Amino acid sequence: MSLNLDHDHERLLSRFDSLVASGVVTYHPSRVTEIEDHGFKFRYEITESLAGKPAAELAIRAPELTPAQLSASRPQTFGSGSDIPNAHPDLLITTINDTHLLVVNKFAVFRPHLLLLTVDSYQRQHLPLSLVDLKAARTFLTNTQDRFYVIFNCGVNAGASRSHKHMQVLPHPDALPPTAQGWRLFPDYDPPLVSGSIPFVYFIRHFERSAVSGPELFDAYTHLLLKCRRVLNIPDDQVECPHNVVITTKWILTIPRSKENVDCTTANSAGMMGSVWLRNEKQLEKWMAQGPAWVLSQLGLPAEELPGG
Repeated sequence: MSLNLDHDHERLLSRFDSLVASGVVTYHPSRVTEIEDHGFKFRYEITESLAGKPAAELAIRAPELTPAQLSASRPQTFGSGSDIPNAHPDLLITTINDTHLLVVNKFAVFRPHLLLLTVDSYQRQHLPLSLVDLKAARTFLTNTQDRFYVIFNCGVNAGASRSHKHMQVLPHPDALPPTAQGWRLFPDYDPPLVSGSIPFVYFIRHFERSAVSGPELFDAYTHLLLKCRRVLNIPDDQVECPHNVVITTKWILTIPRSKENVDCTTANSAGMMGSVWLRNEKQLEKWMAQGPAWVLSQLGLPAEELPGG
């Protein structure tokens, strides 16, 4: 795959807009609320785009289904083992490394909001990232000039809502127009966050150069995942380890997850970074009532005691 953003990014946006106009993709610009809690910055995106998206407990069931059950009485998907709808040929943008499909997310929070799906549609979301997964993420990021970052929600407790293994591709805040800039990924804060401002345990590996190889990225992830297993007391012979992953060209970060929600308040990988996607104002009110930083500390592992709850 080769992307020349000077040319292809505008074509990507044009295709995205066309899919939205035709009703294939659901996208509504968000009502944004930005706050800071205990030094940690939050950007709440309240959008009608999520209104029709199934909840995780209703969607993550495909691993227990047979191929015949998966194929019966359901819409077209990205493979016989997939639970991700393929409602239109233009959802598929390209194939990366012959292992992953780059597609437009049907329930889009951002313009654009993309997915990296495994070509093998029986690969499952509760499995850790593999070398080929990370090679695909690396290929995309290095060919799109820091316009995007990649997240992975490993299992329901990490915010996953589909069983077909996939990563999400989101616009990098540094690439947004100046009028939209405010919130940042916390490793990129300038000046850096003071010690203790990040409410949960996380592990990060910074890269000395942006052209890190796929195997180097996989080696870094493997070490960070091992740390997640240790703090969650998950034995090595247990495959599933609930965690969030965030990847840029400058670093990779993992967050061990202790639970899927706190009193029905939840977050995926982006949410743990402060980019929280909500369906309505009532969900925002619940976040505010509990304390945003405290919620993140309970979804992960608390870095220190915070008031709230």
